[in-house]
Formats: sequence, structure tokens, C-alpha cells
Amino acid sequence: MAFTHRVSSLELGLFVGVVLELLRAWVRGDLLEERPSKGTVARFLRAPSPARGGPEAAALEEPLVTVVAEVDCFDVGLREDIPAAHPQVVEELIAELADRDGVASVHRYGLAALVVDVPDWDELRLKLWLTLWLQRHLPR
Repeated sequence: MAFTHRVSSLELGLFVGVVLELLRAWVRGDLLEERPSKGTVARFLRAPSPARGGPEAAALEEPLVTVVAEVDCFDVGLREDIPAAHPQVVEELIAELADRDGVASVHRYGLAALVVDVPDWDELRLKLWLTLWLQRHLPR
């Protein structure tokens, strides 16, 4: 029995965004003991990419959320248009995130800023959870 799943442009955009973040971390040397050679980086930058050009590229340049790891929490920034256009969605996001196992606290500072204390999660896991949640709940 064959499994077929039609990939939406949002799913593809999220996947490409995550891959690009991992590649940027690799280029910065965050994932390795040493940085990759300049030739390797140049080949990567010259390679064709679905993220360059087209309507999906604009969405990839400005992600739905930005997550920055701090000493004992995460600073989360929502894309500016989200709280302005969908304040109820942001409230639902905060409530649902606060109810997740392992989440100690979620505080809102300003329209588009959150501080999340979730000791067992890493930056990528939180960003993926928030991005997927927003993609499912924001009107298209």
C-alpha cells in the first residue's frame, strides 16, 4: 500500500527554513568543531535553491517566530503583523503553550514578545512547535 501525502507550500517553506537555519549554523561553525572551508560555503551559496526567488522566498525571509536562547529561558518574537491582525490567536497560542508538559511559564512582554521558560526544550524544538502551531491556527 502506497502512502501519499501532498505537501503544502507552507510545509515546504517550513522545511526549507529549518534546513537553511541548520546550514547557517553549520557555516558559522556552531555544529562542528571547526568551520567548513570557504570553497564548501561558496558551493552551497551557488547551488540552486527553492528559497531564492518566488513568493515563498519572501515568507522565508521573515519567519513567523524568532527564538533566542537566553540563560534560563527563551525570548520569542512574533512576526509584527500577527499580533496586530490576530490578537486572539496570540492569546490562544500563549494559553496552549503554557499548558504543554515541561513548560514552566510563558510571559508576554509587549504585543509581539514572549519569554518562555521550558527547561527541557532546545531553541529549535520551541521554534518548530511555535511555527507549526501558528501555521495551523492563522487564517490563510
